[in-house]
Amino acid sequence: MTVLLAVFAGGALGAAARHLVDRLVHLRADRRFPWGILAVNITGCLLFGLIGGLAAAGWPPAATAGLTAGLCGGFTTFSTFAHDTAGQLRAGRPAAAAANAVLSTGGGLAAAALGLLAASALAG
Repeated sequence: MTVLLAVFAGGALGAAARHLVDRLVHLRADRRFPWGILAVNITGCLLFGLIGGLAAAGWPPAATAGLTAGLCGGFTTFSTFAHDTAGQLRAGRPAAAAANAVLSTGGGLAAAALGLLAASALAG
């Protein structure tokens, strides 16, 4: 039950953080491209890699699940990425759709790897 509550609390915080980051990015960025969700997903991948790497050192299950499945799961969003990419196509911007797909996927993988490397360095 403790793990479930940790995931629930982390998910609530992650979803709220996603909304805030998306809005803050769009205050300064061109709204025709989904910069906010791109920033959220790449940052979330970095955070997930970092947390996952550090948690491998023996964190309690509730902390690990609350931060990975909860916080990172609530923060990042594949469904919004797919919706935004399809929206670019519907708006007649295939280059923007392709750029979003490549940046989100490649950037997310690179950020997750960077997070794991950082966790290894921090763990010694």
